[in-house]
Amino acid sequence: MDRTAACALLGVSVDTPWSDVRAAYRRLLHEHHPDHASVDERTDHATRTTRTTRTAQLTVAYQVLREMQREMQRAPADESATSSTFSADPMPPPDDDSRRLLLDATPEEAYFALVEASHAIGFVSYVDRQSGVLEVIVTPTPGEVTSIVIEVLAHKGRSLAVLYAEPLGRHAPASLDEFTEQLARKLAASST
Repeated sequence: MDRTAACALLGVSVDTPWSDVRAAYRRLLHEHHPDHASVDERTDHATRTTRTTRTAQLTVAYQVLREMQREMQRAPADESATSSTFSADPMPPPDDDSRRLLLDATPEEAYFALVEASHAIGFVSYVDRQSGVLEVIVTPTPGEVTSIVIEVLAHKGRSLAVLYAEPLGRHAPASLDEFTEQLARKLAASST
């Protein structure tokens, strides 16, 4: 998929600010995700298949644009992270509202480790191994549910996990810093 097709699929233009691209992706993902369908739509196989296909297309489009954006603006903090055997090093917060973990593993190894570690913290509601995206639902307090989307990207022989949080309701999202730290601890514990 090229940049123009990816922009068209997400309903943005080539010069749209990155924060608006990300917001469009999150809105469309929430709108089309099979798990966010009404009860009637969940039981209809054709509708569920359509929603699953649309979600996959949106994820691929977002990945294309995200990789292009990353190529244009590599964070200097990426250079200074350290690692040990299988480590997840929290990195300084970037300019946007995401959090990052630099993983000393291939993207595939990192993806599976993240799925396992996330499962210990919350409910893993969506996985797309091919695009390296997973969604974790966390409930830090009763009634306050947050969707955390994790993208795993290849980065200089290692992997970069980018985390985004969005509330599934009117409350504020769960602390992404706290989730990132928990995830890093779980990953470190699993490597020992």
